[in-house]
Amino acid sequence: MPEGRYRRWLVALAVVALVARLPGVWWGSNFPGGWLTHHPDEFTHVNHAQLLIDPGYDLGFEPTPYPRGTAAHVAAPWLVARVARGAIEQPAPARLPLLLLGRVIVVLYGVATVLVLAATVRLLGYNQRTALLAAAFLALGGLHVSQSHFFLADVPGLFWLLLGLYLLGRDLAKPDPLRLGWAGFAMGAAFGLKLFVIGMPSLLLAVLLGPDRIKRLTIAGIFFVAGFGIITMGSYTTHELFRTLLAGTNDPYVFPLGMGVLLYVIQWPAIVSLPIAVLGVVGAAIAIQDGLRGTSHRKWILLLVVLLPAGLHAMFVILKLDHFPRHVLPLVPWAMLLAALPLGRALNRWPGRPARWGVAAVLLYLAIFVWDGERVFRDDPRNEAAAWLDSNVNPATPIWWKTHSWVEKYRHQWFTVEQQPEVLVVQLMDANHYVNGIGWPNSYPANHENVFDEVFQRRLEALQGIFRGASPYREVARFTEGYHMPEYRFVHQLIGDRSRNYVSTVVIFRREST
Repeated sequence: MPEGRYRRWLVALAVVALVARLPGVWWGSNFPGGWLTHHPDEFTHVNHAQLLIDPGYDLGFEPTPYPRGTAAHVAAPWLVARVARGAIEQPAPARLPLLLLGRVIVVLYGVATVLVLAATVRLLGYNQRTALLAAAFLALGGLHVSQSHFFLADVPGLFWLLLGLYLLGRDLAKPDPLRLGWAGFAMGAAFGLKLFVIGMPSLLLAVLLGPDRIKRLTIAGIFFVAGFGIITMGSYTTHELFRTLLAGTNDPYVFPLGMGVLLYVIQWPAIVSLPIAVLGVVGAAIAIQDGLRGTSHRKWILLLVVLLPAGLHAMFVILKLDHFPRHVLPLVPWAMLLAALPLGRALNRWPGRPARWGVAAVLLYLAIFVWDGERVFRDDPRNEAAAWLDSNVNPATPIWWKTHSWVEKYRHQWFTVEQQPEVLVVQLMDANHYVNGIGWPNSYPANHENVFDEVFQRRLEALQGIFRGASPYREVARFTEGYHMPEYRFVHQLIGDRSRNYVSTVVIFRREST
């Protein structure tokens, strides 16, 4: 395939990736009564952006010491625009415009990651067709699509990580201190966004494998610090980094390791789709075979660019105590690469219509898979729950809706053993923690130390009593995502509502009169 045609295909796939991701930016805009952001972690980055724009801004609470890289992406253009207008002293803007700008920026990162993956596939020695297949799979990449329109650090951090690994591979192919430096810069940016460390061993080994190690180590170190400093606008102190690392390793929860791994395995088809999961297994066998037969040079590239970082991240996912599907996001591009290998080989051996129809069938399936996963952002069950409250609950009625207490129309009360509001609005992705824990549906963990929400024992028992039917509350309404694809439905039935995208079934309970 001529290089010009190959590049045109990449541009077309970038457009597909953009179209798949961009509509999700408006998630929450159709919430009854006005916009309501639904992803709890987005507020971390919005709050930090407000503080970067206006250091004197009063949040009303102590912000978490999370890396500032994501927030800086929004704060930097905002500050530049203010300087250009001569209005630098204005107070920090409201949350909504910062949120929207942040989501759009993350969408662009998601699209750019598709192109980096294609370049990496070529670097590993595979042909244009395989690179295009991997890029197409990531363009319609399940979890990567939904995570690419949240104002979070996961997708931007993954972009810089993959870019750094790609540049490392280029340096291994032809040692170049400047290229190694830019790889270090990308790794530093990934660290400043998400504290990604899984590329650092590869960076160190690449330094040691090249000539003039002291020079290469110095350049890589300087560029790494520069990437970290620039991406965070120099706002992340050593003290804050230490606090963040401590907060990330001192979770009080005690979870069974084996069951946690099993839950990720069960959820994997709902993260990447069933065809990609199956093709990935076949592709893994092909990759192992290619690695064993490859030259020593190719083996080093495969080890440092793919196997070592992917293996380290898989280890971190397994050992991480809080169980969320988005933690496996950095493994998704490699899954797309592996899935592309058998189809790429089939196209090479049988370039006629049957192989092409097979590829078209997989892409069509992925498109439907993404559509089914993305439409729930428009038809969010929370929208239906809010509309039901509006029609059936008096505004003066005390209600409990976790993370949605700023819906001003109602009188909100926190649910405790002593204080039990008349109406409870429960999202099953939250209830999953205390109803299922790290276990099968309705397993009801008996010890509060096994529950992610860090609830006290008496409150845990009270929350479980709601679902056991051992409380004065009775279910009065239920609003589901209404998934069609078998992967989503299977996971829900087998292990409960462990939302992959923070959209889940909403159940409303009402306390019976006594």
